[in-house]
Amino acid sequence: MTEMAEPRERLRTLFRTAITEDPTSGLEPALVAHADDPVVAPILHRVTQRRVAFLADGYAELGLPPAQARHQAVVAYATYVGWVQLRRAAPAAVPEITNDPDALAHLLEHLVRA
Repeated sequence: MTEMAEPRERLRTLFRTAITEDPTSGLEPALVAHADDPVVAPILHRVTQRRVAFLADGYAELGLPPAQARHQAVVAYATYVGWVQLRRAAPAAVPEITNDPDALAHLLEHLVRA
């Protein structure tokens, strides 16, 4: 991702990329599937903490107070994780988000709201 000065556009670009990528590719689905494994659990915990902190920083840059920025980050990350699981489990049930620019814009607007 290229360097973007405007925090709202950085978050939109991040979420657009994360939401439209193939949910079966990458390491995350494998990690989540083995979340109870004693080797995987601490790694998944650490990755989740870093991602939520990164998002909280982005929301703080939008002007949210720290506690509210963290809450919004948790909601956004939970939305992303749920989206990945939904696309893996039942991709035909919600094709409009990745196939319809208006639906994707609607979701992004809710994720980047501050």
